[in-house]
Amino acid sequence: MASNPPKLVLRLPGDRPVNESGSLYLMAYAWYTIFDKLGDRNATYYRAVLRWCGSGKVSRDHDKACALFKKAAIKGHPLALYNMFLLLINDYGFKRDPAIAADGLRRAAEAGYEPAIINYAEALYDGIPDWGVEKDDAKALPWLERIKDKNPKYLAAIGNIYYNNKGVPRDYAKAVDYYWEAADKGYVLAWTFLGNAYGYGNGVEKNLEKAIECYVYGIREGSGTDIFERLEKLGLINNIGRLRADAQDKLVGLADAYYSGKDKLKEDKLKAFRLYQLLSPTHTRAECMEAVCIADRVVNKDRTADENRAALLTIRYLIETYPSSTSFTEGYWTMAKAAIWAEVWDDAVVYMERAVKEGCAPAMFQLGLVYLNGEHRPKDEKRAFELIKRASEAGDHDASHALGVCYMNGKGCPINYHEAIMAFFDAWNNAKNTRSAVGLAILYASGKGTKRDVPYAKSLLREVLKIDPNDEQAKEMLEKLK
Repeated sequence: MASNPPKLVLRLPGDRPVNESGSLYLMAYAWYTIFDKLGDRNATYYRAVLRWCGSGKVSRDHDKACALFKKAAIKGHPLALYNMFLLLINDYGFKRDPAIAADGLRRAAEAGYEPAIINYAEALYDGIPDWGVEKDDAKALPWLERIKDKNPKYLAAIGNIYYNNKGVPRDYAKAVDYYWEAADKGYVLAWTFLGNAYGYGNGVEKNLEKAIECYVYGIREGSGTDIFERLEKLGLINNIGRLRADAQDKLVGLADAYYSGKDKLKEDKLKAFRLYQLLSPTHTRAECMEAVCIADRVVNKDRTADENRAALLTIRYLIETYPSSTSFTEGYWTMAKAAIWAEVWDDAVVYMERAVKEGCAPAMFQLGLVYLNGEHRPKDEKRAFELIKRASEAGDHDASHALGVCYMNGKGCPINYHEAIMAFFDAWNNAKNTRSAVGLAILYASGKGTKRDVPYAKSLLREVLKIDPNDEQAKEMLEKLK
């Protein structure tokens, strides 16, 4: 036999556990043996279960259990049929035989055993040769109908059968109804199927804007659809200007989500840039963000100075042409960074202030440091604290470390060790800021803002040294705590 037995369906009357000791199971086994000989398929199945598990004084014997499962399966016992399917596809107790396994799965499904119905429906829809089941949409359809309320993906599968004319007459309208039901119940890939239907006018009136809306919503919810492939197939990859402004806004919103890693998307600034690039001729925010990506070297770290200068000029033109717009937050911040690099601090502060008004966390943090350190602007610790706190609350974990320092040293605020610990934890847990870990170690070692815990302080310092073995402050402090 194979070394790893499959996980079988093992049930006794009343769902009794099958691993207890004592003579009860031996007595039950004796009665099951009598009823088995009288032709009771349930008794045959229960004997197999007890033999498989080795319950009480019934010795475990998988060979005999397999023979009993086979006997019960021949009698049509649903769980025995399903177990035979599992044994056969796993090459355990019987020589692997996909054809016989498929027959057992089918018969278990026909007998009404729900896991068998689900597996058989999925196997018919997908085709699983290792199970002896070939893809057959016509046969899959009635089984999928039986389980459509179990998972919205089955509703979408039924829609695909009608949409693709596989084994049943094509019915686009019925397919769209199933797609909408699946989407409403949370199956995100159904939004892609709906986008296809609206994009090609199948089952609904052709509507490219509605198609884009469906695609974008599904992608932002995690469908994994390739928006560029969809745009290519709809003939929009180089002609997005055909779309109405609201559809372009949704595509820009998708690009923004990729740029920042929002919704259920991982940060992908290259993908964001490509979308901005497609939309920039007809959408001002996309034009600004395309330039931001170029200026921030998102596209190519080796871009020339002329290309960078042109990008900055584009951003400057847009933010000065539309001074009341809230669409250029990153543009203000990019201009501020460019001014910082050029050491033109009057311009840098002006652009940072504008970015702060639009809620840009990095700008809040950087401007807070300017006022905290008193460089390029008069020192103002209270204003610095307010800006750094806002940046931390907006999700900037570097700002959280600076906020911890402010609370710890009373810069712009009363000393508050507990709040310092909370801020340091945010920076350490989310960004592995080693300075925050050292700050936590200091507070825990001294018992400020928390119960004194030297072992925990030492563990934090060891973690710091794993990341940076040359951290002298961590080394010195760990030595003192020994």
